[in-house]
Amino acid sequence: MPSFTFIAPSGKSSKEIQLSEINSKAELAAICSEVLDRDKPVPKQQQEPKRRLWVTLPNGRKTSILTRKEYRYAVAASAPHCQCPAAWFLEGERIKAQKRANYYTKRPNTGGQFVVLTVDEGEGV
Repeated sequence: MPSFTFIAPSGKSSKEIQLSEINSKAELAAICSEVLDRDKPVPKQQQEPKRRLWVTLPNGRKTSILTRKEYRYAVAASAPHCQCPAAWFLEGERIKAQKRANYYTKRPNTGGQFVVLTVDEGEGV
């Protein structure tokens, strides 16, 4: 049986329907609008709120970011002039963070040794 597949322009959502189920232009338009509505981003009111995540750098300086993501690790230089982490990593990416720290440490002109830090959630921890 032949079918019709409507794919949203972004390619993130689609719907396949049998041609025998489409009886009018209005039904086809309804299918198209349904797929396009699914493709719209979530409004800010429905998104989870941002949280402030803190990390203490090896030189003792505390720094933070405001994010919706579940960051658990940060990679930063152990140099005394370091002001912020070079990279942030999600939960379960400890090995990836360690590989990045090793990569940055081996690169020339990066400020010396890089370390993996654990991120804290709270107020100015």
